Amino acid sequence: MSARETLSDRTLHKMGAVLAGFVRCGKPNCRCARGQLHGPYWSRYWRDAAGRLHRSYIRKAEAAAAVKDQQRFREADQVFRAFKRDNWREFRRMREEIRKMVAPYQLPKQRGNR
Repeated sequence: MSARETLSDRTLHKMGAVLAGFVRCGKPNCRCARGQLHGPYWSRYWRDAAGRLHRSYIRKAEAAAAVKDQQRFREADQVFRAFKRDNWREFRRMREEIRKMVAPYQLPKQRGNR
């Protein structure tokens, strides 16, 4: 990663869920054995085109930026989906109008064998 490349540039293609997790190390005398788990450790989870789940670790210093990136991505995705939905409605409406205008000029469909 170059010094100029930001977290957004590296991760835009794999936005998914950014989650904090807590873990046990497994040592018998550790505080985590008594219930005080280690963490939080931040990770990004996403699915690829084949549907496989992937995870990547996020450094503590980048965690806040990753959460903000995720929020901005979700907001932009909602806007995009609304735009797509509205344009699809408009496309269907226009298609029906065109069909109504063209219908008087179309030949009737023939029935039976050719």
